[in-house]
Amino acid sequence: MPTGNHDGFAPKGILRTRWFFPSFCLALGAASAGAMWHGGHGGDALAAAALFALIAAVFAFGGRSETVRQIAETAPTSAGDGST
Repeated sequence: MPTGNHDGFAPKGILRTRWFFPSFCLALGAASAGAMWHGGHGGDALAAAALFALIAAVFAFGGRSETVRQIAETAPTSAGDGST
């Protein structure tokens, strides 16, 4: 029988790491660029990949900005559990 905390899709610690948001942005960029490329829109795919890479860089290296820190620190802890 499995044990552990199963109240979300991932352990809460993963969502709180410094590299979660940049990695998530890059994964979204790769997925959207792949879909655009497959659809025959190569230029749009490259633009989307570049945009997501820029957003990932802001989250990864923009630690001095209070806005970026606030966004990164208020990551959801789990889906729909109602806790704050």
